Amino acid sequence: MNYCQELLERYKAFYRAEYRKNKGFSAQGCVKPMDLATEILLKNPHTSLEETQDMISARLSGLMSQIHKGTAEGRWVVSGQEEVEAIQEFARFFVFDFFVKGMNNDRANLAGNRHRLIINTCEFLYRRMEDALRKEVVISL
Repeated sequence: MNYCQELLERYKAFYRAEYRKNKGFSAQGCVKPMDLATEILLKNPHTSLEETQDMISARLSGLMSQIHKGTAEGRWVVSGQEEVEAIQEFARFFVFDFFVKGMNNDRANLAGNRHRLIINTCEFLYRRMEDALRKEVVISL
C-alpha cells in the first residue's frame, strides 16, 4: 500500500493548497494536514490512539474553519457534515492505518529524517496530482 498516496487522497477530500499565479503551491501548503497530524501524534505520546484521532480531527476542523473565514491559507473542498466526515476519515486512516500498521505504532519511525522523507513524498505526489488535474482541464477546454 502506498500510504502517502492514500493519505493525500483522504485529505484532498476536504483540503487543497492555495495556488498562486507565478508561484504555484507553497511546500507547506501541500502538506499542511500531514504536518498538523504528525505534530499532534509526536507531541502527545501518552494519549490513546482514539484520543489522538480526536485531537487530529479537532485541529483540522479548526484549520478548516479558519480557511472558510479567509484567515488561513488553503482552499476548502466540501463543507458541513461532508467536511467533518472527510476530516474524521483522514484522522482515522492517519492513526490506525498509516501510524499503527505502516509505522508499527512507533513514534520514532515518524520522527526526524523519516518524517521529512514522508512529507517530501507527499508534497511531490500532491504536486504531481495537481499537475495532472490541470492538464485534464486544459485538454477538456
